[in-house]
Amino acid sequence: ASLFLFRHLTACVFSLAALYESSSGLATWADNEGSLASDERSCTTFYMAAFYFAAYELTSIGHGDIVPANTFEQGLNSIIMIVSQMYMAKVFADLNFLITTHNYWR
Repeated sequence: ASLFLFRHLTACVFSLAALYESSSGLATWADNEGSLASDERSCTTFYMAAFYFAAYELTSIGHGDIVPANTFEQGLNSIIMIVSQMYMAKVFADLNFLITTHNYWR
């Protein structure tokens, strides 16, 4: 459940960055998805694109069809990749602790 919350928060950060940059006239990752570039804007399409972008960044699959479009997004993306790897290390450390504790008291 915490992985989905972290993914949601990351998607919100990516969304806010795209909205801020779009209002400044900069190209964003969302322009390529059509969620900010077209006249018909859909919050669902925009959020799902951000969630998808966050999902493959957090699972360290790498860049696919959605990529950072400018240096601010690249920097933000780099920070989130580092934080996500630390988060995943914490998740695996917690799992290791639970298994070790369970085996010790058995």
